[in-house]
Amino acid sequence: MRFELDGYEGDAHPEDFVRAVQNILAATDRLLLDATDFVHQYCLDELADWGDDAPSIEMQRPADVWEYVDLGSVLILSRDHGRGRDVFASLECECAWEPEHGLQLVFRNGSEISKVGPFDGHVSNASAYDDDTLEGVVYKRLAD
Repeated sequence: MRFELDGYEGDAHPEDFVRAVQNILAATDRLLLDATDFVHQYCLDELADWGDDAPSIEMQRPADVWEYVDLGSVLILSRDHGRGRDVFASLECECAWEPEHGLQLVFRNGSEISKVGPFDGHVSNASAYDDDTLEGVVYKRLAD
């Protein structure tokens, strides 16, 4: 795993980046387990959009979704400027149900899942949609 610190130099509180990296390094599989239901729902929504052309994905339980995900190898840490002091760790992954946009997993302060969906480069749904009412929303279907 490689870490890229976007905005670290010159940041008023670089220790927040350090703490987020430490949290990621100390993380257990709990971070991914906490994301499972959101990733599963994202997969189901995308498969429904495919219709008859959907890729062959078989899941008996939500955790099976991880069989169709290739976790990325670069974590990009940055702040969600204008929306608080938190540092977010964003991981771009490949997934079988969305070959073009893949899967983005974002972890607030490296310690909790905060966003799941197609990779769009934003670290929160509030930022992605410029809508403060989406603060804290982990997964938002694009069609919503």
